[in-house]
Amino acid sequence: MTLNYRLLIISVLLLLLGGAAPVAYLVSGFHRITFPVQFGVLKMSENVAGEIEFLQNIRGAKKELFELQKIKILAGGLTAKVAELELENKTLRNQLESPLLAEKIKIAAYVSRISFGSSGTNLTLNVGKSSGVEPGFAVVYENYLVGIVNTVLQNSCEVKLLNAPDATISVLSQGSRAKGLVVGNYGTNALMKNILINESINAGDVVITSGKDPLIPKGLVIGNVVKVNFKEEEILKSADIELAVNPRKLEMVFVVTKEYP
Repeated sequence: MTLNYRLLIISVLLLLLGGAAPVAYLVSGFHRITFPVQFGVLKMSENVAGEIEFLQNIRGAKKELFELQKIKILAGGLTAKVAELELENKTLRNQLESPLLAEKIKIAAYVSRISFGSSGTNLTLNVGKSSGVEPGFAVVYENYLVGIVNTVLQNSCEVKLLNAPDATISVLSQGSRAKGLVVGNYGTNALMKNILINESINAGDVVITSGKDPLIPKGLVIGNVVKVNFKEEEILKSADIELAVNPRKLEMVFVVTKEYP
């Protein structure tokens, strides 16, 4: 055992027993020898206590920071949820306030999938037979016609959009009342055909549903005329239509049932 180690032990004992009368003389005798060691022990204990307190403060600060982060994450999630609910409420409110469809029965639906194929673009909705959806029902967004329900399952349905090559809808020009049929033409466009040569129709005209299709309400917006195609020797002409609704941007739509007034 080294001398320094022995002095350290003696110093600790003296610190513990320093107040006892029998050892007073020993304390005074060893004081000069052991005082530096005692001082070192005291300083070391103070440092240890300080380090323990420092570590406890760090742990407390880390815990508080963790709790603050949890609160921040929770607040962020709630903010995002509120924003989504506000957007959904706005969509519902706009649809309910739509003058054209205000009194008609509509089923709110979310777009769960959008697919592209040889038959055009299709939307899959999260409503089906269980919600009263049937083939042929019109799918709308506000006053715009999105497409027609094609295939119906128990809890989902597939919607044929207006750019499908086999989609055919009776329409008319909102201004001149020129009548025709809109057929799908892929992409974001459609073709209005079977327009009589003497009927007036021009670029920029709004094309709407005519109401001749039994399950499609009259007055739904299809799109705008971008180009009129005709030859003087023919009795019919056609017009290129830019569809009003971009299916990629749709999140919520509405299915109009056959029970509308």
